[in-house]
Amino acid sequence: MSSIFCFFVGLDKESAAMLQNKAMIQNNVLAKRKQQLEHWENSEMNQICPRNHYQLSKVKFQNNDIFLSVCQSGDEDEVEELLKKRSDINSSNIDGVTALHQVLNFLILLNLFLRVPFFTFLSSF
Repeated sequence: MSSIFCFFVGLDKESAAMLQNKAMIQNNVLAKRKQQLEHWENSEMNQICPRNHYQLSKVKFQNNDIFLSVCQSGDEDEVEELLKKRSDINSSNIDGVTALHQVLNFLILLNLFLRVPFFTFLSSF
């Protein structure tokens, strides 16, 4: 308690008491949470269904879905790697858009950027 008292020396008695109460409440909350966790560890429910928290379920995308996404982003290295893994270049998404559509859209945008003079970009800043 003396260390708490030394901390509160510069405060009036009411403020010091409020801060001390706040510190005690925080300590009680932490102690209660620790007690809850200990209770859970020993509970029957925890023993019945042990889970490996490190093996959570993961979403696994097919190579074709990844291929479409990578083509849309224009990542050449990743496209090349997926082509080596034999991704289907004719695969399409739910809207019927294929990898070729994605690449063409990327090339059209690239072509538009190349046709616009460089100083046009600078004037927008």
